[in-house]
Amino acid sequence: MKSLLLGKKMVFTLLWMAFGILAQAQKLAEFNLNSFDNWVYTRSGVELNTNTICTNKVNLYGNYMLISPQFSAKTVKFVKVQAKFVVKEYAQPKYSITKASPTLELLNEQGVVVATKKHAYSEALPQQVFEDYLAVPEGTNRLTMRISAPRADVNSAGAVHELVLTASSSDGSLVVGDLNGDGVCDVTDVTALINIILEESVTADAADINGDGNIDVSDVTALINKILQ
Repeated sequence: MKSLLLGKKMVFTLLWMAFGILAQAQKLAEFNLNSFDNWVYTRSGVELNTNTICTNKVNLYGNYMLISPQFSAKTVKFVKVQAKFVVKEYAQPKYSITKASPTLELLNEQGVVVATKKHAYSEALPQQVFEDYLAVPEGTNRLTMRISAPRADVNSAGAVHELVLTASSSDGSLVVGDLNGDGVCDVTDVTALINIILEESVTADAADINGDGNIDVSDVTALINKILQ
């Protein structure tokens, strides 16, 4: 019983370390109703604030785009983009998902585009929630994210409500240690592993991170080290 309690204390200590270190390190930039400082919207006359975001004024079409603050990318392999757009005209005959689909770009310190990806919407919806990944070139120090929809027009524009940019060790494909199945190995998987250890709810094949045949605190340590690599 004493060793079990000691093991649990070690697990919780590692969990706090994970949240204290990993959660802080993973987030690169965030845009929402309450977080928009240092972001730039290129439409004159529309100031970024809670009201303009809430009332769908931050539309992407033509030359109107949203640009993130610059962030450090020295140890980042991939930038994970999670976004929520509101599309008021989605049911109109002139609406085009091809035109409305946003383009994601990473720019280096010189303003040169070093990675780009067009996220293709699969259907017309009043709210588009998506996730995508962009690879960061080796040797990159700092980056900026630019989100646009250059082919869109007033009939196919989407308003940005939320954007979260986080560092990722993969491009979203299957990753060892991805216990919650979201395609990324991160602090949420540490939480999932803690629960597995405490509840003894799954077999070793699902959570044996270090491959020693046991599910214990050493797997938590191995998972944290993997995320920090």
